[in-house]
Amino acid sequence: MQDNEQPVDAAGHRASTETREATLLSGAVIAQRPLTLRDQNKLTLATRRRTARAVSDALTGLLDATTVEVMDPGIYTLDAQGRFPWRDALSGDRMDALLNLRRASYPDGDKALCEVRCGTCGDTFGWEVDIETDLLRRPYPPATLAVLREGRPLKAMVGAHTVTFELVTGASETRYARMLGDHPEREVSVLLRSRIVDVMGPDGPINRGEILDWLDGGATGARWTGLSAADAEALQDAMDAADGGYDTEVEAYHPACGGATRFDLPFSALLTPARQVRERKLARRRGR
Repeated sequence: MQDNEQPVDAAGHRASTETREATLLSGAVIAQRPLTLRDQNKLTLATRRRTARAVSDALTGLLDATTVEVMDPGIYTLDAQGRFPWRDALSGDRMDALLNLRRASYPDGDKALCEVRCGTCGDTFGWEVDIETDLLRRPYPPATLAVLREGRPLKAMVGAHTVTFELVTGASETRYARMLGDHPEREVSVLLRSRIVDVMGPDGPINRGEILDWLDGGATGARWTGLSAADAEALQDAMDAADGGYDTEVEAYHPACGGATRFDLPFSALLTPARQVRERKLARRRGR
């Protein structure tokens, strides 16, 4: 790219020259342009649908549109057009890029203002989250990154079965949302199943269509008895030990009663400047 040439994003739009570089949790290095009003319109529509799949798809589209350069793809392979594979990217890298995008777009990008309902008194109050200090950032273990670079699968033993699994990605988040819609009564099982690639038992591989039943026993009369709670927890621990990302659970304290409430930082809070949230709250109060 020439010095006087304005960057073009993945959607073909001329982007702001005020790009911001980010080194993602996995080590990949990218540059992003700030958000535009066009971007915000699309995100607002997605968050109104209030489904995990809509939000995940919206984030994929947003990151694809705002990534203007990939300086180092790290563990990833770019497509034929040189685009970063955001749909299949690790969840921690997607969050890193989202937070970088927020900082590139807003002067108060390190702050997010949330509305929290107090678990003690029931009152709703505003709580400012400092993204730098309040969110726990967990780098991916070097051993995990080495396995991914070499193209080897991640494996865990559950009794006599070998489980091949993947880390949390944009694709697995979408898969989880789809599977949970089909099996809302099996949430814990679906969470595990969404990350399992295959299971090899003493007598050979388990049919992929039966893995969910292998996990929890399925319906009455199914051929599988299901995992014990201890085995399921051990499998989850093995997956978590290999993974990285962000812990988005935050603790807030009511200014009057002092009650503590833990909540997950909502996706929408990361896309709206804290100043704008304050102005909307003031406007609602004046309208009362």
